[in-house]
Amino acid sequence: MKYRGSALGAGFASFDTLRDRRPAAHTLKAFVKDERTAKKVEVLFSANSLRVGESSLALPPQQQSGGERLGIWKARVETSDLKLLERVVDEVNTNLLSSGRIEGRIFSYGRHVDVFKEVGYPLEVARQYGLDTSALTADAWIAHTRQPTNSPGRYPIWSHPFASMDCAIVHNGDISSFGANMQLLNSWGLRSHVGTDSEVIARLIDHLIRTEGLSIAEAARVLTNPFETDASEETLKLMQRYRGARLDGPFAVVAGICDGEDTYLLALADRSKFRPLL
Repeated sequence: MKYRGSALGAGFASFDTLRDRRPAAHTLKAFVKDERTAKKVEVLFSANSLRVGESSLALPPQQQSGGERLGIWKARVETSDLKLLERVVDEVNTNLLSSGRIEGRIFSYGRHVDVFKEVGYPLEVARQYGLDTSALTADAWIAHTRQPTNSPGRYPIWSHPFASMDCAIVHNGDISSFGANMQLLNSWGLRSHVGTDSEVIARLIDHLIRTEGLSIAEAARVLTNPFETDASEETLKLMQRYRGARLDGPFAVVAGICDGEDTYLLALADRSKFRPLL
């Protein structure tokens, strides 16, 4: 795996229906510049009536392959108000990028999904999180090694997987519909992005299924944007309604979704198969 990518990012995501039996327990994970930034994140959550508990801050060892060193802040938040949680995560992430410098990024905040990512090769990242020696198990895993072409690689906020609530994805490709996709997310109130099309895909999948109520199959058909001659009448209606979610350009995506009842793996490829999955 090492030389299929580069030293500019790798990561893993686990999906587990039994990860936490508390019905409203979310695990927050964020890259933070320092202890002051971690405290700022906690204060911003508290200001929005979300109490942070069981928090910890760890500074990983300097990566062998270079990159910017950021700490990893981890905490628990208990809430059943997913709209509030998502709004606060978006506001915090906007704040962490607002100074013109990268102070940090919340990169995981689900109940059943856990993301482990950093700058480095896959084995280096696994060792930083202790995954190479731990007995951690899950219903499903996805993993990624990065060869960046359209975004920088020196910060771990650009590494894959990208997560949105209890959905996480890894992606290879170049989404030419990025602008239209961003406009749709903005219209839904999701305005904080790191500038990569991969993050946009994760948020689209999550919102089409969790918020808009589409089935996984329906969301997949909208996202893959089939030729009209290959689409059913019902699919064409969905494609028109959610035209801003349609993906264009070469891409291959592997996504994991966990709703607390079951775990699903979803594979998507562009309609012309310019990025084959196998």
